[in-house]
Amino acid sequence: MLGAGIDTPDMSNASRRIKKTELEKCQKNGVKNITEVLVGYDGIVFANSAKAPLLTVTRRELFLALAKRSSGKGWQ
Repeated sequence: MLGAGIDTPDMSNASRRIKKTELEKCQKNGVKNITEVLVGYDGIVFANSAKAPLLTVTRRELFLALAKRSSGKGWQ
């Protein structure tokens, strides 16, 4: 865990922004200067076994699924 103390990484990566609880843990452990840097974006890959029925997802269905998940409380 980043910022947890001795023998922990000085730098870490994630597919999301740092959580408030993670930031607080860093600060509690003396890590004061935290810089978030966007390096790239995640990708989503769908794979389908040749032995399974063909998976069909339209761009619209994917967009609506992501929009539903990100509404309300935000990403979980």
